[in-house]
Amino acid sequence: MMFGKMVNGFFLLAMYFLLTGQAVSGPLDTLQPGHWYEASSNTLEDVSPTPFDSKVRGVIDAWSGAAYDTKRDRLIVWGGGHGDYWGNEVYVFDINTLAWDRLNDPYWPAKEFGWGVGESIHADGSPASRHTYDGLEYLPNQDRFWIMGGSRWRDGNGDQVTALFNFNSLSWERKADAPITANIGVATAYDPVSQQILLHAAGVLAKYDPASGSWSRLRQDGAINGMVGEVDPVNRKFVVVGKGNAYLYDISDLGNVTRSSLNAVGDKTMEGTVPGLAYDPATGKIVAWDGGADVFTLDLSVSPPVWSRITPASGNSVTPTAATKWGTYGRWRYVPSKGVFVGVNSSSGSVYFYKLSADAGSGGGGSTTPLPTISLNADTTTLPSGSSATLSWSVSDATSCSASGAWSGSKALSGSESTGALSASSTFTLTC
Repeated sequence: MMFGKMVNGFFLLAMYFLLTGQAVSGPLDTLQPGHWYEASSNTLEDVSPTPFDSKVRGVIDAWSGAAYDTKRDRLIVWGGGHGDYWGNEVYVFDINTLAWDRLNDPYWPAKEFGWGVGESIHADGSPASRHTYDGLEYLPNQDRFWIMGGSRWRDGNGDQVTALFNFNSLSWERKADAPITANIGVATAYDPVSQQILLHAAGVLAKYDPASGSWSRLRQDGAINGMVGEVDPVNRKFVVVGKGNAYLYDISDLGNVTRSSLNAVGDKTMEGTVPGLAYDPATGKIVAWDGGADVFTLDLSVSPPVWSRITPASGNSVTPTAATKWGTYGRWRYVPSKGVFVGVNSSSGSVYFYKLSADAGSGGGGSTTPLPTISLNADTTTLPSGSSATLSWSVSDATSCSASGAWSGSKALSGSESTGALSASSTFTLTC
């Protein structure tokens, strides 16, 4: 995985030795506050299973959400379910390549299920496709994609299954079932402070502990399903909004959680829809989006909380398409490495990025964050055909490096390696 901006060291080894370097920034690194960027090199449908099934649009259209893999900088999309789509394959949009990819194949026998026939877990151990609503999260400490709840393929039933997807083995692992039976239309959010997932469904508030794989019910209140949630980790609040409802949980003490109506002031448009919600660490506000060019911020640091509509900057030239009929859910996420937001609302359309503030992000995107630097050397500048040289390198301001050209694979941030016998001019490239 490339780290923000790329620094390439090029070695040409033959009768002489050549080293050059250059820094490259991408469109997300130069995106200005108040502006949108449209990525359209391919679509989710372009990488869907063959033969093409038009029902794949249900991966996004049918009440489906997403999560964000902060380790690899990828938006993870997984959905379908009920009468919309049978496939349970996992899709990712890579922030570095700005392109879609499919990680695995679907469980093909599910395509032939008759109406009303359904199962929570298929014979291969993978969970059935489903309307995922706001029930998808990424677990940074475990490096797993987490799913729970939803309306499963063909029979539409909800279930209590919790499952984790392993990015290395591309396999699923079933975990403890949730202590909630009404699991259609769940709202979840990962709390980075407690490192727990909070879940709201049918008025029940529960938490999932990724470290132990266990569930705990926190409280029971009357409420409807089909809402979306997000955590404000600084003010210790879990907000749940949608369909004209808005609730606020005080999570400063998870052993004694209290709930109240949000009672916010300002432009409350997002409370009447089913938007995506994502916390912005730069402004300390929750940012909502439900298609179009306007976004909305929710400030929970004041009482009463304040909703504000943010219109694009005057020079913005990109307007995202409208939201899907059923809502955005988790398909609006913050990208820490770039200091931008990512959103998608169509399996056949573009992916959109928005810059709210001048925050550079944790891995790039502004002048305050240094470029990766690389020192790459060889122990000789001249060598006869059939001889070898030793390459040595060290890198700073990066998290990973990969080799290409005459060598390959992931490389540590420092090390040395023989080129092996060289019989022709060879180029050694290190990208970090």
